[in-house]
Amino acid sequence: MKRLLIIFLAITSCKSFKTNQKNDLIIKSAYIVYKIDSINNFYLIYAKDKKQRYKIISKKIAIYNCNKIKLDSSYSFNLKLLSVVSKPTGNEKIIPVNYMDMERCVQIDNETEIYTEPSIEVYSSKSIKGLCFVGHNGGTLSN
Repeated sequence: MKRLLIIFLAITSCKSFKTNQKNDLIIKSAYIVYKIDSINNFYLIYAKDKKQRYKIISKKIAIYNCNKIKLDSSYSFNLKLLSVVSKPTGNEKIIPVNYMDMERCVQIDNETEIYTEPSIEVYSSKSIKGLCFVGHNGGTLSN
């Protein structure tokens, strides 16, 4: 019974994916891809720059003869913020590892919730289609 309540709360309290004025942040920079994962119908592309890490979501689609995104390569992504991770204030409580913070996820579709990780915000990018870099002025910066 307790598990059903937790699952119900997780499903109903996760913020829906909606774009608003506050989330229309576009960033152009060089990002190094350090991990690629997937969940349901989406790829999760983990990238970093000199200051922080990013989790970029991309819908799984098949594109042939494309500039495939590779690990340890650098790209100039245009990123759009989907979630905001609050910065630590020093007054946080210690939370068990298996605790799900239901306010810190982005509902992508009916089946997919992307949870934020400490200091990693969730983004989308028009520079990425599937696992292909479609860029704005060419391909990778370096391999």
